[in-house]
Amino acid sequence: MPHHITPFEEALDKLRKRVHEMGSAIIAQTETCFRVFSSAELVPIEELKKNEKRIDKFELKVDKICQRIFALQQPIANDLRFIMSALKLDNEMERIGDLAYEIAKRAESIREFPEFISQFEIDTFAEKVYKTVKSSVESLIFSDVEIAHELLRNESVIREEHRNIEDAIIQEMTKKSEVILVATNLILTLRHLERIAEHAFNIAESVIFQVDGIVMKHLKKKKENHQEKTSTDNETEA
Repeated sequence: MPHHITPFEEALDKLRKRVHEMGSAIIAQTETCFRVFSSAELVPIEELKKNEKRIDKFELKVDKICQRIFALQQPIANDLRFIMSALKLDNEMERIGDLAYEIAKRAESIREFPEFISQFEIDTFAEKVYKTVKSSVESLIFSDVEIAHELLRNESVIREEHRNIEDAIIQEMTKKSEVILVATNLILTLRHLERIAEHAFNIAESVIFQVDGIVMKHLKKKKENHQEKTSTDNETEA
């Protein structure tokens, strides 16, 4: 006898589909936006604006579906974790779309100084951020915690690289006052890129919570507390 799909199951399937569609949309948005760093093509700002509005609509749809699911039934275990993750995920992805659009709006002023993009390897950093976004969405679509954990292992690398590039740009500003304007735009763009990566890492954490029920921030806090205690004990012994 064929299984009859309940309204609850139908709503869950629709939620999963919308979240995955939103993920695919932010991959396309970041890929298009980041062309500014590696291509001579004009950035299609109107297309990006249209995509940003589409991503915003996805966020509203996801919220509405989650509200409907809670109204239908009190979900438990995996279903509840998935819905809680979806509510967080749509916000993370919406912010990625917004930040990508903000980068695109600065595109023309940055493009006028390709030597700076090359000098500070911002194009390379942008490519790493794009791959981070892409991998985070893949971990979401395939519920792949291995991809998610691998991404989180690179979190500190992205942060350190961001700091190093920003420090180099600031040093250049102190030497050459004529580059202050473009350098300021580069720093703001760089910070947007780093924030995009942070949102992608948050997506990875949500995938781990959804699949395994593990809150990564709690584990990080425990690890930090353990390291602090070990350091204090070593100082006391010395």
